[in-house]
Amino acid sequence: LYLVYITFDADNQLVVRHMQTRSLEGRGVAAAEKYLFAQAALRDGGPNQVGRDFQTMTFKGPTYFTIVVDNDNWDFLFPAPQLEDPPGVESHDPILFIARKVTLVEGPGGGLTREVQSFAPNTAFYNAEPVLVDGRNAVRCINFCTDAQGRPIGGDARNIQDIGFEIYLRAPFRIAGADDRKIVVIIDPDGQNQGPD
Repeated sequence: LYLVYITFDADNQLVVRHMQTRSLEGRGVAAAEKYLFAQAALRDGGPNQVGRDFQTMTFKGPTYFTIVVDNDNWDFLFPAPQLEDPPGVESHDPILFIARKVTLVEGPGGGLTREVQSFAPNTAFYNAEPVLVDGRNAVRCINFCTDAQGRPIGGDARNIQDIGFEIYLRAPFRIAGADDRKIVVIIDPDGQNQGPD
C-alpha cells in the first residue's frame, strides 16, 4: 500500500507525505490505510514515510495507491457515475493522467523558459473509488504494474515508466451569503510516478 497524505497546516502551508508499507501484514486495505494515515499525521511521518511533496514515487510491483486529504470538508472530484464524458471533453476523474506538461521556469535574470515533459500513457492505475480513511475523504486505486498489453512489468530498469498525473480536489468556498459551495483545486505535481525499478 502506498498512501499520499495531503493537508494544509495551521499556517496554510501544503504538507504532503508519502507513506508505504511493503505488505498489508495480515490487515485489510482499509486498516493499513488507517495505520499509515495515523503515522502521516505526525509531524515526522514515522518510519513508513518514503517521500514528500510529490517527489518521484517508485512502485516495485502491484500496489494499492491511496490519496487522502486531511482537512475538513475537502473531498475529491468524481464524475457523475450515470454520465459519460462527451467525446473530446477531458475526464474529471479525481486522478487525471496526462500525456504532457508545459512548465514555465523563471531564470536567474527573471526571464521565463518553457520546459515540456512527456509522460507514458497510463497502463497500470485503475479501479479508482472514493473511500474514507479515518473519517477523511480519499481516493483509492490499484497500480497493477502492467504494460499496454496488460502484461506484468518486471523489475528490470528498462521497464520504468514515467507517468504524470493531476489530482482534482474540491475545497470549501464561500461566496457572499452562500455556504456549502466548493471550488475545484487542481494539484499538478512536479514529480513523476515510476515503476517498477
